[in-house]
Amino acid sequence: MTDKYKVLIVDDNDVNATVNAEKINAFELEGSIAVSGTEAIRMIRENDYAFVLMDYIMPEMNGVEATRKIREFSTVPIYAMTEEPVGPIAAQFIEAGANAAVLKPPKLADLIRLIRTHVPEGGYRIEEGLLLKGGGPETENYVADSEASRMRSFMSMVAGLNIGKGLTNAGGITENYVRLIKAASVDIRDYMRELSDYLKTGDPAQLKHASHCLKIVFSNIGFEELTMVSERIEIWATDLLNDAEIRHMIPSFTAGHQESVTEYISHTMTAILQLDDALEGYLKSLEETGPEEDYSTPVHPLSEEELKEVREYTAAAIDRFEIDYILEGLNLLRDAFCGEARRKTKAAIEAAGALDYVTVKKIFDELFEKAE
Repeated sequence: MTDKYKVLIVDDNDVNATVNAEKINAFELEGSIAVSGTEAIRMIRENDYAFVLMDYIMPEMNGVEATRKIREFSTVPIYAMTEEPVGPIAAQFIEAGANAAVLKPPKLADLIRLIRTHVPEGGYRIEEGLLLKGGGPETENYVADSEASRMRSFMSMVAGLNIGKGLTNAGGITENYVRLIKAASVDIRDYMRELSDYLKTGDPAQLKHASHCLKIVFSNIGFEELTMVSERIEIWATDLLNDAEIRHMIPSFTAGHQESVTEYISHTMTAILQLDDALEGYLKSLEETGPEEDYSTPVHPLSEEELKEVREYTAAAIDRFEIDYILEGLNLLRDAFCGEARRKTKAAIEAAGALDYVTVKKIFDELFEKAE
């Protein structure tokens, strides 16, 4: 494909936007990012998008307002990203002209469904591994890559961190999880400063924005308890904002939350320092020893029917000397195999990289000779 179909992610949170864009890019589409409703409107006027993923809380205007303005000039499919796809916020989006709402962050199965609906056949590519992981509710769990066990040994020192959830959000790829943690570390410190400002100003809008954003960041990297606490603080702030009588007649009402917010800041800073130390230890171990490779289990298993399809696809590519398709098939086979078969497949990939088709053919035939 020369011109990739584009998908626009509208989200002011760098971590969320980047993660979703990377998920879109995995389908050989182009994930673009707008950090505000105003920017989204401009980008939609200037570009064609297969569909738009729209967040709710953003600066300048929220996602509902942005959707309503976009509908004044465009029919581009818009999907709201909400924590409750059938809740009141989703209903507001639908009323404003959105096509539907999806869970935030979008599940792989939802993305595959949207892509198949709005991108023509041949305009995207779904790898077998992605299809297996996103095929439906029963396959939501990602199979973590071979580095996961080493990462777990370092990250287990971080109190309250559900590493499995974080890796799942990163597609089971430790490299993506590292990027997610690094970006989260920066964002968390920014939002902590906003919380500190709240302790001085007592402005519930600051409290609501910071706690909402922290809730999402914590959820992305797997801090379940901090996600829950952030949600409760967001509810406090929402109550303060909605209750005009309390806000204007009893300004000191916020003082009751000061102690809890202070404790929340302290607990969060402890967690993020532990996270930084654990990540540093893990990255140093990579520098010293290089990545470990676990050959004992498949990374992305294939069914017999899928294995047969990939085998025939790769064999045909070898016969036609089509290097891109050869590498594509061999990579799928490598992740589906374990033990000696995976080692042989890696050798075939190296030979293919050197355009040594004779060796590729020899190894490929050896891999399947027992199945004849």
